[in-house]
Amino acid sequence: MRTITFGKPLSRLIIMVAICMLSFHAMAYDFSYNYQGNTLYYNITSDNTVEVTYYSSDNYFQNNNYVSGDVVIPSSVTNNDTTYSVTSIGNYVFWECSGLTSVTIPNSVTSIGNYVFWECRGLTSVTIPNSVTSIGNYAFAYCSGLTSVTIPNSVTSIGNDAFAYCSGLTSITIPNSVTSIGDYTFQSCSSLTSITIPNSVTSIGNYTFSYCSSLTSVTIPNSVTSIGNSAFEDCSGLTSVTIPESVTSIGYRAFRNCSGLTSITIPNSVTSIGYMVFAGCSSLTSITIPNSVTSIGERAFFYCSGLTSITIPNSVTSIGNSAFSGCSGLTSVTIGNSVTLIGYRVFAGCSSLTSITIPNSVTSIGDMAFFYCSGLTSITIPNSVTSIGWSAFENCRGLTSVTIPNSVTSIGEFAFYGCSGLTSIVSNAVVPPAIGNEVFPNPNSCNVTVPCGSLEAYMASSWNNYFTYRITEGLSFDLSVAANDDSFGSVSIVETQSCNVRTLTATPSSCKSFVAWNDGNTDNPRTVTITSDTSFTAIFESVEISNDITAAICQGSAYTENGFNVSQIGVYTQNLQTINGCDSVVTLTLTVNPVYSFTIDATINQGETYHGNGFEVSEAGTYTQNLQTVNGCDSVIVLNLTVNSSLGDVVANTIEVALYPNPAENYTVLKVQGLKEQTKVALFDVRGRKLREFDLAAGTESVRLDLRDLPSGVYTLMIGNTTKKLIVE
Repeated sequence: MRTITFGKPLSRLIIMVAICMLSFHAMAYDFSYNYQGNTLYYNITSDNTVEVTYYSSDNYFQNNNYVSGDVVIPSSVTNNDTTYSVTSIGNYVFWECSGLTSVTIPNSVTSIGNYVFWECRGLTSVTIPNSVTSIGNYAFAYCSGLTSVTIPNSVTSIGNDAFAYCSGLTSITIPNSVTSIGDYTFQSCSSLTSITIPNSVTSIGNYTFSYCSSLTSVTIPNSVTSIGNSAFEDCSGLTSVTIPESVTSIGYRAFRNCSGLTSITIPNSVTSIGYMVFAGCSSLTSITIPNSVTSIGERAFFYCSGLTSITIPNSVTSIGNSAFSGCSGLTSVTIGNSVTLIGYRVFAGCSSLTSITIPNSVTSIGDMAFFYCSGLTSITIPNSVTSIGWSAFENCRGLTSVTIPNSVTSIGEFAFYGCSGLTSIVSNAVVPPAIGNEVFPNPNSCNVTVPCGSLEAYMASSWNNYFTYRITEGLSFDLSVAANDDSFGSVSIVETQSCNVRTLTATPSSCKSFVAWNDGNTDNPRTVTITSDTSFTAIFESVEISNDITAAICQGSAYTENGFNVSQIGVYTQNLQTINGCDSVVTLTLTVNPVYSFTIDATINQGETYHGNGFEVSEAGTYTQNLQTVNGCDSVIVLNLTVNSSLGDVVANTIEVALYPNPAENYTVLKVQGLKEQTKVALFDVRGRKLREFDLAAGTESVRLDLRDLPSGVYTLMIGNTTKKLIVE
């Protein structure tokens, strides 16, 4: 009795056998023909063509070895004086001819039917001519002795299971004329090591290369748009696969149990990773999920134990149940912010996973989502999550603390059961979340902190059954403080009697000062009430003592105080340090006042005295007077005095002078008596500078002087040898 093991569902096998048995009794033949020692049977298909058929017998299974050895199918046969061309090999012709070793098919044949060489285990070689255009379903299935086959370019279609279970087949060439590779075509060809898929192929069918355990490499051309279900399942020798950008769909279980696969490239053209596509790929260490993918199917990476990290892009909106379950080598996971649900057992058994951040898009953590993640030491549950499923974190023994956000309303049974390291729970939920049976481990060793004002509600709920006398109210939100520069100062937090009120104190370092908090508040110390996660930054700055000096010097001298030694007008800066080491900046604004020197030439009559500008002399000569200006600088006046000795000169220059009004504002009147000749009139300022000069004609008695262009001050008016003081207001 013979046992055959099939790699297909049992129902499919039963249907296939039933169809075969019905076909055996329905077929007949028109004539037989002996060629080179073997008798073959033929059916006439037209006036001049025949098809090779099998011998019809009710006792078929005892007579199916009617041919053996090397069989040559003739290109033509003659019957009753009519010659027919052999154009096809019909279904089941050589079914289970275990003695058949080789077959030569003539160029006249265009098609090879279904099951033609089914289970011809002794068949080692077959030549398919260029005339053949199609190979039927199961045509060479279970031909375990067949080692190589060349499919000619004339073939455009290869049927399902055509070479399935050809366990001795090591190589096969698929021509460019084939556009699709059907279901199960090369299933369980366990000796096949490599295969080249031509650019003409647009699809790879279901189970096409499944269980080809020796297949180490395969090249998928850019023409392929779809890879069928279980297409490469259990190809344990396959180490790497590049999926081209042309592929838009990958069927479920396509690479399941490819245990030797270390890397795979998923193109941007793929939008979903289906059910168990990479499940059991235990050598896969890394994989990049492109931004085109929107969903990851159930068990997609189930028990990929070599996978160490995974990044789920923001394009992914759903992750199927158990998608990464059993990935025991996984140490880090990044979940995109479009995922709304972490479902059933998604990360269960990821024992190397130490931390994970769940994005704010997630609203629910499913049942057993992180079950037996024994290496998990921290978990961040966002405020978007409303429910935590049963056994969600069961046996996460590395967890020491858990924070339940305010949004959570329910926690399922056994959610944190077996988390033996858990010592602290912070529940930010103002209303106690509903909890199931045995949610927490060792309740008597765990402390619970609840929001301010919620203690009574928790004590009246099921929480008190777990944490009797271990529930306290306190600050349920994060408060963080910092300095804008740690070297500039520090910030301390002091608790007050109220559980959510804190006092902040900013302490500046030496030569630094506190300016304000980052929100503009300048109180220090500052009392704050915490109602949400809050952070404060103290703004410090360097202390700089500024000192401004306005100084003036006389021309020719220098300013030498406060570290300066300057003699030119300008603004100068000096950086100094105070006695306690802080910076001090001195700014000097220097003014340089001029020193004046001028000469007066004057004439008097003998017997008269020259009065003015500090002089009182009556003899001819040169006199010097040192005065000071209003700015304190020296002013030198030189007087060259001439004395007229003739009587005529005295008579001619004896005049009386008066100014009215004096003091004056806009004008004054100069009155002169006894002016017998033309005389010079000059106006001097207090510095001795001559401002105006004009002549008075002989006999002039008065002249009006315009003072509007003169600033307020004291002036000297000289008429000949006579001087008068003029005050301008």
